[in-house]
Amino acid sequence: MARSGALPRYHAAVMRPPRAWLVVLCALTLAAHAQRDTAPPGEPIIDGKAMAREAAVGTCLELSWERARSTLSDRLLSEACRVVEVGELGGPGGAQWSWTLARRTLVYSAEPGTPTRDRDLFPDTIVEDELVLFTGAGRDRVRPVWHDRSDARFELLRPPSAAPLGDVVLLAHRRCLNGTGGCIDHPFRLTSDGTVAALVPAYRSRLRRRAPAPWSFSKGSWIDVVRGIVEAPVYVPGDANCCPSFLATASLRLEYDTLTADSVRLEPVPSAGTWLVLPGERFGPIDARTTEEDLARHFGASMVLPAEVYLAEGFCSPGVRVLPETPHEVELAWSDSAHTRPAFARVRDLEGAWHTPKGVRVGSALAELQSLAGKPVTFSGFGWDYGGGTGWEEHRGMLGLRLGPDSASDRLLAALAQSDPRATELLGDRPVRSDHPIVTRLRILVEEMILSWAPVVEERECG
Repeated sequence: MARSGALPRYHAAVMRPPRAWLVVLCALTLAAHAQRDTAPPGEPIIDGKAMAREAAVGTCLELSWERARSTLSDRLLSEACRVVEVGELGGPGGAQWSWTLARRTLVYSAEPGTPTRDRDLFPDTIVEDELVLFTGAGRDRVRPVWHDRSDARFELLRPPSAAPLGDVVLLAHRRCLNGTGGCIDHPFRLTSDGTVAALVPAYRSRLRRRAPAPWSFSKGSWIDVVRGIVEAPVYVPGDANCCPSFLATASLRLEYDTLTADSVRLEPVPSAGTWLVLPGERFGPIDARTTEEDLARHFGASMVLPAEVYLAEGFCSPGVRVLPETPHEVELAWSDSAHTRPAFARVRDLEGAWHTPKGVRVGSALAELQSLAGKPVTFSGFGWDYGGGTGWEEHRGMLGLRLGPDSASDRLLAALAQSDPRATELLGDRPVRSDHPIVTRLRILVEEMILSWAPVVEERECG
C-alpha cells in the first residue's frame, strides 16, 4: 500500500455508446487488473434494502475482500468506515446495477523494526476510498461483483443518463496519480447476465502512433463518457507539467472486445509555452541561437523538413518547415550555411495557435490591433509582394505582420476600386492608415506573423 509521494486516484463513469457500438459481444476473460478487483467467488447475496438503510446512516458493508486486505505489515490501531455516496446505474436486459462509495480511515503504529528517524511519522493515518459495484435482478437482492480501493479520494463522473443501450453498458474506470495530473482510463462493459468484462484499449496505441517519438503521452488518456471520444494531453520536450502543447482527440469505436479510435486529431493547447511568440526574442521554442538539431530534438526529426523558403519577387532562401502539413506549420530560413542560426520564422497559422502575450495571432482583426495600440495602425498598401506589411511592437521588440482583407472585403475593395477614387489609396507601395474611411468598411485580418533575427544566408531564384 503506497502511503507517500504520488498516490493513485480513481474515478468511475458510465459510458453511453453510439448505435454502432451496440453489437453482440463474445464472452471475455477479465484483464489482470479487473480480475484483481472482481469480487471473490461465494460473495453473498445482499439484502438491497438493508444495504440502502446502512448506506443512509453511513454504515459500511463488511465484504470478505476487505478482511483480507486489512492484513498489513504495520500495526493497525483503529479503523473507521462510512458510506459517503450511493447511486444507481440501471442496466441492460432488465439487470440492475448500483454502487456505493465508502471512506475508510485507518490509523497505523510503527513496526517493531521501524528506524528511530522514521518513528515521528507515526501514528500514520490513511484515508482510503472504495468503490463497490453491485448487480441484481431487483433492488431487494444485490451482489457485489467489482470493487477498487485506494488511499486517495474517488470522484464519480456522472453522464446525463445511465439508461441501458441494447445489451451493453460501457464503463470507464479512471486511475489518476496524485500530484502529477496523470490519469488513464480502463474501459469495460456490463452485461445483462451481471458480469463485468474488460475491453482491450487499442485506442492507446492509435494515439501514440499519431505523434513523433520525442512527444509524450505521459499523462495518460481519458474517455469522455458522454461524447464517446478519447482525449490525451501530448507533451513536447520542454513543456511544463501543467501545459502540454497538444490535446489529442479521437472518436471511439467498439469492435467485439476491443475499444479502438479513428481519425486522431492534434489540437494546440494555447496555454502551452510552445505557442507563445515574444516579439524581438523568440517564436515559441525558437530563438536566435536555435539550430536544426535543436528543432529535431524538440519537435521530432519527422516534423522538421528541408525547404526553400519564399522571400519575395520570385526569390527563396534555404530553410526548413517545422510541423509540416499541419495548420501550425512554421517556415524558418537560415542565416548561415551550417544551419545553426535562424534568419526569420514565419507562420500562416490557420487555427491561430501562435500568439503574442497580448493575444495577437493569425486571424486577429485590424480593429483589434488598433484598439491594443491605442492609435491608428499604418501598413503597406495591398496588391504587391510587400502589401499589407506592418510592424507590431510588443514585449521588448518588433514582430512583422502581414495584413489582408477577408474574401468578402477583397471583393468589395475590387468593386470600390472601379467606382470610388479613394479605394485606390489602399493599393500599391504607399502607407495606409487603419482609420482610412475605406479601410473602416473592410474586414482586414492578420495573415502572417514574422519574427526576424538576421539576414538570410542566401537569396536565389526559387525552384
